[in-house]
Amino acid sequence: MKFKLSYLKGFVGIGLSVCLLIFMIEQSDLSFSMFKLNGEQSSYFVMAMCIFVFTIWLNAERVKIISPFDKPISAMSSILVGNFYNCMLPVKIGDGIRVLQFSRKNNISFTASFAMLVVEKVIDTQVFAWLILIWFATNGFVSNAISNILLMLAVGFLGGFALLIFLIKSKNSVKWLFKTLVPVKYLRVQGYRIFLYFRAVFCRMGTPQYLFKYIGFGAVQFLFFSIQFLLIMNATDVFSDVRTLPNCFYLCLCMIIISFLPSPGNIGVVHYGLFLVLLQIAEIEQINITPDIKHHFGLFTFYVHLSYFLPNIVIGLFTVLKERKTIF
Repeated sequence: MKFKLSYLKGFVGIGLSVCLLIFMIEQSDLSFSMFKLNGEQSSYFVMAMCIFVFTIWLNAERVKIISPFDKPISAMSSILVGNFYNCMLPVKIGDGIRVLQFSRKNNISFTASFAMLVVEKVIDTQVFAWLILIWFATNGFVSNAISNILLMLAVGFLGGFALLIFLIKSKNSVKWLFKTLVPVKYLRVQGYRIFLYFRAVFCRMGTPQYLFKYIGFGAVQFLFFSIQFLLIMNATDVFSDVRTLPNCFYLCLCMIIISFLPSPGNIGVVHYGLFLVLLQIAEIEQINITPDIKHHFGLFTFYVHLSYFLPNIVIGLFTVLKERKTIF
């Protein structure tokens, strides 16, 4: 029943995403003739894709920092495999396949591999929360739908982290929660094992030696994400409409929110979400939104998506074929 419900949610998400995509195309009044890039614009787009591939390598290096094992590990192939399946399948199934391939590739238990992924996501949410607060502290808070969502997420992430610290310091409370809320003994035991692995890895990452190195790699990764956006803004002439670099930073923050949603159900959400963000930025900067500007905004959303979708599919497919024995 839960399996069928999961697939139902995935198909509903894809259906809603397609509707949002069609609605965005109508709003921006795009036509196929507008998608052609000249030589200079194409070079910007190719550089953006190359930068995205470099950020995958940075992410793999961050995973190695998280690893508590005293042996070399391979993380690049598992990330490429996970990204490939996330582009093809709903409800983030690719993350599960990534954990499976990582555990088999490095001869590590699935439980430990899953705990490492959870630690990665938890630390990333905290970095994201502080990036939002820094953004509002330096640029001022303007109350609108997008800014309010960003602020609520930041507060929610920080509040959730405080609760997590309490649970980490109180193993008995966690054991009681599993016993009370999880009726199936096998799931209860496995869930508690994952928590213990998570607790060990998380406490290790709390030391300055590892934490600052991990956050440093994350800061560089976010910087290159911003450059990727900036190149595509140039390729689609958005940079001539919305000129300030902080806006590129703001778009990256919003893109991170969108990337939390299941793929491929997030395709339309990516396009329409970024389109709304650009309209919001134009409104804040009091830019007269002409049909040409809407065309540029619409094209930007498509080429941003292609800049990570194409590398994930092409390189990911090659990696899946190469690593098929550790996946299937």
